[in-house]
Amino acid sequence: MPVLILNTDGQVAFDKLAGFYYTQVDSAGRGSQVFRHQVGTPHPESDILVYDESANPDYTVSVENSLSKDLIMLNVRTMIEPYCNEVWIRNADYDLD
Repeated sequence: MPVLILNTDGQVAFDKLAGFYYTQVDSAGRGSQVFRHQVGTPHPESDILVYDESANPDYTVSVENSLSKDLIMLNVRTMIEPYCNEVWIRNADYDLD
């Protein structure tokens, strides 16, 4: 079943359980939330909110796979000085349920 996901920045991280993580952007184009979508389920009703930074406009979030594809990395960084960065790491075969 094809799924069209709007308001994203195009960054995606695939897990090993037929799902993927994507970044939702706000009206300013800033990555503000990360969701997980299970392939074969309707969107957005079944997507799981994994991380939410929408209340803080000084931060942006993104998501990516490690080179080995064994890990999913969620990056949180400031957009103002002093710059700082957090990286949250999850195994790509971790089941959220």
